[in-house]
Amino acid sequence: MEDLLREIAFCEDELKKAALMEECARYPDQVLEELLAVLEAGDASLGLLVLQIIQKIDYPANAPTLPYLLLYAGDQRSPLHMPAVQVLAAIGLRILPPLVEMAREDEDIDDALDEALWAVSAYATHEVRQRVISELVSLAQDMLPVLIYVLQHGQKRLWGLAAEVVIAVGYPHNAEALPVLLKRFMDDPIFSYNEDDKTEGALYERLAEALGPEVLVPYLMEILWEQWSPERNRWTSVCIFLHQRAFGPEYSVPCGPAITFLFSQLPQRSQELWGHVLLRFLEKIGPDCASYALPTLLDLVRKDGTSDVAQRAHRLIASFDEQVLAPYAQVLAALQIGL
Repeated sequence: MEDLLREIAFCEDELKKAALMEECARYPDQVLEELLAVLEAGDASLGLLVLQIIQKIDYPANAPTLPYLLLYAGDQRSPLHMPAVQVLAAIGLRILPPLVEMAREDEDIDDALDEALWAVSAYATHEVRQRVISELVSLAQDMLPVLIYVLQHGQKRLWGLAAEVVIAVGYPHNAEALPVLLKRFMDDPIFSYNEDDKTEGALYERLAEALGPEVLVPYLMEILWEQWSPERNRWTSVCIFLHQRAFGPEYSVPCGPAITFLFSQLPQRSQELWGHVLLRFLEKIGPDCASYALPTLLDLVRKDGTSDVAQRAHRLIASFDEQVLAPYAQVLAALQIGL
């Protein structure tokens, strides 16, 4: 078989060469073992030809070659890097679910898949990228595990694309992926920069439009209540998330009591460190936060009335309705906060 491959590789008659390649591709069961041996040996002189034959073999008959395609596509130093990328792109989206399953079981494939996915994405034109998004949305049931995998891994350059697709799938079909997507928003807000329309925060706007407060707020409350710990300060991420222009008071107001409560549980040093985050969040809500935030704000003023955080708390308290402040008249007087 190796002799045949070399004959094809050095054949100067293009028609004969194409016919021989088609003949090899017609009998995958008989040739795959030899093709895999060439890829494993890393023979660049025959590797390009082998990749061309693999591309002519229909999927899933060429599935055994996928690990090698990944490794070459993920290695930019290899002369077979771009040909492998082109083969993966030609096979199409249907290979993604099995690739993710392989990556979960093999660390080397996991690393290669990250690089290969990015390489294939970069190879695609804008028009192809938009078509891929549409195809991923139409195949949502099969592709959600793939999107979750991308969002959970370190290939930051693909997070925006995965987020676009998850959002476009729509609720409730994307429910499985929403906790992972929101965690990515919380941990890496910069990834919301959209490469296609160059708009900072475009994904925030799409998320708000697609979900609305009735869907999004319960997920945010779950993040606050179940994932919060003093060490991780998850509540600060929610505050920063909700400070985006895409999210109005209908998102912030329901989260206000929980966020204020979690802040109140912090030790004093942490309150001094993160107080500005709470104040910015409560300032966005305005006087509507008075019924639950007043004791916490008064405590900030009491602990250090000269700090910037305390002064901001002072000003926010002064904006509250007098009827809300009236029961605290003695406390306000002691803290030199006038009604």
